[in-house]
Amino acid sequence: MVQAKKLLNVIAINYRNLPFSQRWLTEHINSKHLNMAMRQLLASRAIYPYHVLKEKSDARVAQAEHTIIVESDGCKIITE
Repeated sequence: MVQAKKLLNVIAINYRNLPFSQRWLTEHINSKHLNMAMRQLLASRAIYPYHVLKEKSDARVAQAEHTIIVESDGCKIITE
């Protein structure tokens, strides 16, 4: 449970209420402890999973966004 508390603290500091991927946490905790800590946090409902979205055809859904600056003469996309 110590590793789960440590992991929950890492998540709270780095991601707050934002979604994150388990693989992003490997720099904070080794993968053996990470899997067990994630299971404990999910079981205790300290965190909730975001399930993979699928289309009607069973294909996975992808999402991409751009950051846009709105100027008087138009818009400029600043992400690549």
